Amino acid sequence: EDTPNEAPRKRVQFGDTNERTDAVTVETLRQLQKELEEAERMEHQALEFRQRLFGSRIVSRTDTDLGAHVKSIRRIFPCGGTMAVLVDDREDVWANAVDNETKGEPPDNLLLVRPYHWGPFAGFADVNNASGNDYGADQADGDDETADDKQLLWTSDVLRRIHEAYFETLEDNPQPGRRSVP
Repeated sequence: EDTPNEAPRKRVQFGDTNERTDAVTVETLRQLQKELEEAERMEHQALEFRQRLFGSRIVSRTDTDLGAHVKSIRRIFPCGGTMAVLVDDREDVWANAVDNETKGEPPDNLLLVRPYHWGPFAGFADVNNASGNDYGADQADGDDETADDKQLLWTSDVLRRIHEAYFETLEDNPQPGRRSVP
């Protein structure tokens, strides 16, 4: 009960009312549900495709043991990774791996690229897990997006040429079982 000194309590009722609180209709909700289901289906297909292409062979900076500060090709390819190309913005994390051909040097199959800093997170660098230095950046050029596009095109070109050279060599000297990625 309400007392004379208190304001009357509002009663809240849940259920169907004749009031329309916003412009969302049943048809709009059905359309949104349909679009959500389509997006979830596409996401599932993308994840399956990624698994088929890469499996568990991509190692990101958050996958490394921060205590050791070392990445190792044997972690991805336990039988050896001489047929793999490593794309990274830091060579120091590869230089001290125990299985490197030349001790203290990064592996020969490392393709060093410019660090990529995604706009929304550019100001939140992790001091314990920072990206590599960008020695190729032109400080006078403020168009980072164009530089990132050029880096991606350059990386794609290098990887494509490596791929073509590998298969050209394989066609010239076909020896089954000699070249493979474990």
